Amino acid sequence: MQPARQVQDNTDKHYRPGSFRWIACGKTATGYTAALNQLSFGSSPGLGPGDACGRCFALTANADPYSPAFTGPFNSIVVKVTDLCPKDGNEEWCGQTTSSTTNEHGMSAHFDLCEDNGAAAAFFPSGHGALTGSFTEVSCSEWSGSDGADLWNGACLAGESAGIWPAVGCGNQGEYLITDMRTSADRTDSPSGTAP
Repeated sequence: MQPARQVQDNTDKHYRPGSFRWIACGKTATGYTAALNQLSFGSSPGLGPGDACGRCFALTANADPYSPAFTGPFNSIVVKVTDLCPKDGNEEWCGQTTSSTTNEHGMSAHFDLCEDNGAAAAFFPSGHGALTGSFTEVSCSEWSGSDGADLWNGACLAGESAGIWPAVGCGNQGEYLITDMRTSADRTDSPSGTAP
């Protein structure tokens, strides 16, 4: 029997990466992609890929923090992490630190959904650009996309084949450690890296 997936709360908003030269994991991808908050990403700006690079997550929205009366409908999608949402300049959403592990909305994780590949349009209802919800790490076989070419030496999306967090994927390069996405009872030592 497979262990149950642990669902955690998060915030979501959208962004346009603009120039693929600056994607923190160093690889483009087709399909829905996202930038993850710096603490969860596992690296600091300019220090290379974090352990979240290449990991896939199922995101489900359940509320709009700016329009509490809006009750849906809400969407669910699967994204691959290819970028970092830096703490500096993004404190409201991506300001989690080791001493303050939630953002201004009380969430431990934040995903910026890419506008350029359609993730934002597929996830956000018309007129809504920031939502709260839940996320679960899933196997990247559930993601409908493919990895592109390396943009620079050291590019990495190894999280897609690493074990469930806190297993090392691309290697934490910065001062932050990736947050544990599973309780000890939920972790597996599966070398395949597929989520339960």
